[in-house]
Amino acid sequence: MSEGDRYRIRALDRALAILRVLNQYNGLNASELSRIVRLPRPTVVRFLTTLTDCGYVARSDSDERYRVTPDVRNLTYGYREEKWLSSVVNPFLEGLHQELVWPLAFLSLSGDRLVIEALTDRMSSMIERRESPGAEMPLLSSASGYLLIGLSDDETRERLTETALRTETAVMARYGFSEDCVREKIEEARQNQCMVLNIQAHTAVAAPVWVNGNVVGAVVIRIKSVKPGEDQKLAHYKDVLATAVGRLGRMIEASLNDGAGYARQQADQGLQVAPYQ
Repeated sequence: MSEGDRYRIRALDRALAILRVLNQYNGLNASELSRIVRLPRPTVVRFLTTLTDCGYVARSDSDERYRVTPDVRNLTYGYREEKWLSSVVNPFLEGLHQELVWPLAFLSLSGDRLVIEALTDRMSSMIERRESPGAEMPLLSSASGYLLIGLSDDETRERLTETALRTETAVMARYGFSEDCVREKIEEARQNQCMVLNIQAHTAVAAPVWVNGNVVGAVVIRIKSVKPGEDQKLAHYKDVLATAVGRLGRMIEASLNDGAGYARQQADQGLQVAPYQ
């Protein structure tokens, strides 16, 4: 036995093999997976149960097949994703905040919660409550939550919607949202590719960040509550945000292709936009 074999964990090898195979197929049941990875079906079921409990695999009730969840994406980006968060997203948001004044944040999905990856709250005098990077939020408490659910694939969207409706009743009660209201907002976000949410004293506008054909998160801006008749003000911030996320997506792509220097330069230049007057 070699030194490497002595410390090798066979169970981990098998779990990773199962994830790799599931990632290559659009769903497999336990028997199909057993044949492909050449492991007994009871063993495969135990691995699938563990991976499901960890949030990396989900079983569809409609066809009883297992598929990887968006959480697997977090494993694939690893250090490179952290790199573009610090070298691209943070400076970009800070530059945009200096021009718009209102607080901005970049959020992503992690399982059935939102994670604040970057934000400019510390720079803003416009808000009383300040969040922190790395903090988790309920999906239904932010415009970005409705947007990221809405832009997920059909099965993931339904799963996240059902989970949110089941576990976030306190959020729904606080904002006076019914189940039908939540579903309507998610569908509105899917169709419009953006989301506007009026919560208490502020209005949040969220837009998706696309990188290489995938939504990696959303940028949200929180402004003073938009009142009836202020459609022009809302349209201004929606247009600004749409332009900003398009540019941010291209900068992240450049960074992932080892163009971090170019991406930082673009972030420093800013968008040359102004707050609504």
